[in-house]
Amino acid sequence: MEIDKLTKQLRLLELLVADPPRSREQLCEELGLSRRTLYRYMELFREAGFHVGMTKQAFTVKPSSPFIQKLTARVRLTTSEQVIIHNLLEKQDDSNMAVRNLKAKFRDAYGMKFVGDTAADRNVAQNTELLLRAIEQKRQVCIRGYLSPHSQTRSDRVVEPFKFLQAGREVRCYEPSSGMCKSFKLVRMNGRIEVLPQPWQHEREHRSYYTDMFGFSGETTYRIKLRLGYLSAHLLMEEYGVPDYQLVILDDTHWLFSTRVCSFQGIGRFVMGLAGDIEILEGAEFKQYIRGVLQNLTKFAENSL
Repeated sequence: MEIDKLTKQLRLLELLVADPPRSREQLCEELGLSRRTLYRYMELFREAGFHVGMTKQAFTVKPSSPFIQKLTARVRLTTSEQVIIHNLLEKQDDSNMAVRNLKAKFRDAYGMKFVGDTAADRNVAQNTELLLRAIEQKRQVCIRGYLSPHSQTRSDRVVEPFKFLQAGREVRCYEPSSGMCKSFKLVRMNGRIEVLPQPWQHEREHRSYYTDMFGFSGETTYRIKLRLGYLSAHLLMEEYGVPDYQLVILDDTHWLFSTRVCSFQGIGRFVMGLAGDIEILEGAEFKQYIRGVLQNLTKFAENSL
């Protein structure tokens, strides 16, 4: 019983420090507390020295509270360390989700700004954090003011987010209203998303979306295994960025390469361009695809002469 009470108090403290602030109703619902118990815990925090904030909309505990300051003192960065890391982050590409999250944490923890900071950038960073939380907790979210690329209109969309794509620029979701899995771009989200109390209802319908090394995307992947010669193996490493450790050395001049692709077009172009240096070891559908392309090319050549 005491452990359960302590667990709820610690979880409450975590939520009170987090951004965005929760309303009284959200705190009670998420933790299974009565409003009377919530007020008692808030008074307990105040008596313990926490800087408690209470408004009509929400409760908060400020990071400036002595206990939180002491707790974070050992991991808090010095001014010179902050400057070094800030300068390193400034040089990184914002298309990477991890970079955006680090920048958001620096803004919140140290009040640091970055070149190119705009309201839109902050909105993307905040929504990324909320989506990560929703995925972890398997909760539905409401995307406020999402811009449709086809109709150019904005609307609220209730979805079940389950995977980030394109280095965090998109999130894969199941949309109950349409019964489909869709990808939503974070830059098209006009406002802050809302994490809803409803848990996922359609997890069995979640379909992942993949992008292969040749830039093709889809829900289905195909396994391909190739025997590469010296030229094709090194072209794969140089042109497509495949690290050498993904290639198994068979002998002095041959390598084994295995991958999964979403389309045969990209890898087909690679294989046909170096056909004399590559042997297809696995992938019956891929072999059939290559035969079909070669037949079409033969007909095209015959008709062109």
